[in-house]
Amino acid sequence: NRITFIQHKQWYQRRVRADMPMLIFKAVACVRALVRGSKAIATDLASDKQLVKVVVELPDRFKYHSGIQGEAPRLLSTLIVEATQTSETISELVSTGVVPVVLKMTQTKEYPKIQVEGWLAIQKILNLLKDHEAVLSAGVFSSCEECLSDETNPNVRILALNIIRMVSGSLKGKETMDALKKHLARLLTNEEDIPAQQLAKEIKESLN
Repeated sequence: NRITFIQHKQWYQRRVRADMPMLIFKAVACVRALVRGSKAIATDLASDKQLVKVVVELPDRFKYHSGIQGEAPRLLSTLIVEATQTSETISELVSTGVVPVVLKMTQTKEYPKIQVEGWLAIQKILNLLKDHEAVLSAGVFSSCEECLSDETNPNVRILALNIIRMVSGSLKGKETMDALKKHLARLLTNEEDIPAQQLAKEIKESLN
């Protein structure tokens, strides 16, 4: 519960700053379990910019540890989704570098559940941010493209399409726009995925 977490918060902070990957992995996984379903704990942690920055840097610090590679981004996405946020607090969170780390989750095609978690976090960021440049510069469109194939889980594909809808007004460059139109044209003929077809139609109409 929240009281227990607050009492042990400094313990968690020390663990994620340690140089012992197994302890870090267990601490991050433990915190993620506590954060899920608890807005109070999530909001408290998400407001700790220094701690978030440490978690953002974990995948680069421990590139050889698959557990940390998986759990650190999932903790960040859970903080984004669960915490009570405003445009100001989400902007502070984005400034720590969370977006590129969370976007990597969307490319784990063998784990659609993790892809969904990543896209839901990106969706919340875009909903709250007044300026989408931080997300666009992190390569959100190319990440979306990777999730539009017929082999992609339908739930993941519809989320990626929704992200494209949200940023479509900010997309620039002939190459990018040509690629988008090509994807939309293909999806518009896919009778096996009606939700994606309808969303593709909506995006195409918004571009005209």
